[in-house]
Amino acid sequence: MAQSSAVCIPEIHRTLESGADVFLTFHAVYHTDKFGDFYSPVDGEILRQLPPPDKFLTLIDDIGDVAHRLREEGQVFSTRARVGLPSVREAIRDLLTILEWRAMEFTVSRLLGTFVGATPFLLAVKHPSATATRILLGNGVPSYVSHSISDSRRQVQESGSWPGFMTEVQLFTDALAESVGSGTAIPVVPTAIDELRIRTREVKGEGMLLPLPLQRWGIAKGELLVDAPPEHNWLDPRLHFGNGLATRALSRKTLGDLREIQGLLHALYTRIDNQINARDHTLVTQCPVLIVYREYDAWRVSDGVAAEIAHRKRLAAAGAGQERRTIFVHEEGDDLLRRLGAIVLGMRWFSFARGAAPVDEGVVEKIVKKGLAQHRPASFSAEDMAKRVAEILRSEQIEITGPWMAPGKVKDARGLGPETAAERRRKVGILWDKISESAGAADSRRGDLRPGIDAWIEEAAAPEGFAKLVNEALTLPKAPNGDAPRGA
Repeated sequence: MAQSSAVCIPEIHRTLESGADVFLTFHAVYHTDKFGDFYSPVDGEILRQLPPPDKFLTLIDDIGDVAHRLREEGQVFSTRARVGLPSVREAIRDLLTILEWRAMEFTVSRLLGTFVGATPFLLAVKHPSATATRILLGNGVPSYVSHSISDSRRQVQESGSWPGFMTEVQLFTDALAESVGSGTAIPVVPTAIDELRIRTREVKGEGMLLPLPLQRWGIAKGELLVDAPPEHNWLDPRLHFGNGLATRALSRKTLGDLREIQGLLHALYTRIDNQINARDHTLVTQCPVLIVYREYDAWRVSDGVAAEIAHRKRLAAAGAGQERRTIFVHEEGDDLLRRLGAIVLGMRWFSFARGAAPVDEGVVEKIVKKGLAQHRPASFSAEDMAKRVAEILRSEQIEITGPWMAPGKVKDARGLGPETAAERRRKVGILWDKISESAGAADSRRGDLRPGIDAWIEEAAAPEGFAKLVNEALTLPKAPNGDAPRGA
């Protein structure tokens, strides 16, 4: 570091004095495979010899693609086992190492930001190069695009292909990226990192994680900061388990191998999930604008989107350093999806049975959602909703046996408990009244979040049209004291 700085620092000063821009790029943390340890070569005193940077970007990438590069000849993971189950174990351990490495790098970046007087901006390299350029030049407003991911991911797991919503989100964010201007949105998307996609499979009643990734969420069009490699199996790079692991009959040896790596896969899944939460909250914090895109497409606000909205509210209430805006984007008809979703969510309040056997509420939710998508209830009254749900469940030989009862309280296999039939019917009726109240009410968030909403867009528009409306909303003056939402 000292030798490099002796050459680098004078050159930087000469370039700055000439009026040209200087990009100083480096890794803040390195990994030594020999000792299994991390270290940082950064010398703060050397950095202090430079003027404070105008912008400070911390670039990150998917752990699978990082591992792919580090397994190349001469790289730190190039000596890994190439055959057998050890190759899979080592690959997963390397992914855990990269997760730790990436978290450490960002921690060091934040410390360096304090040291040099510039807050680092976290950006995944699967954003277009133009996104980084606009952030560096201040040509636009960094805007985090929040949307449902988990429901689309479940559909990929079940059907093998993405629903149309994924393409719709990509069209929306691509259109935002193409609208260049000082007052337009610079889209920052959570799916530029897409790692929580470990495929699952049930084998002889045993749920298993597989060393096989699901399809990746779509990548932005245009030139990326770092090119993405072709799709590859970053969980089993040497293909020890071969092809067809998700569907083919599994031998006793294959099952034994899968059981042996379940602990590693679960540890990896948990670590990835934890980092998603921390990373997405960082992205919300650093972006002055939060765009919530069609959060009811999945018939409910996903946990991730709800957490991001809640974090945005906390930042606004704390007055965290910059003017913040929130823009909600809805397609006409999305409120109907919200109301139908209230019926599906209401299923968790009941107990169900098929014959004498209880039925899990998760199974019932899927059945009811599919049935409501085909035929809605005549109205959102308690009677009409109960009638339609009963029709859907009868087609699957399922019936509501009473209100939900905690495990240990049920007295027989039908979940009826010790109550009389009349008492059960009375309680079920009360629950349907509550569901009707929830489904029939206006979107409570529209009022609850009023202090943080600057635009509530509800139009019959294509994704590209929504991008235009968002940029128009950004040109409007901020509503004083968070008064009535604009664009409603």
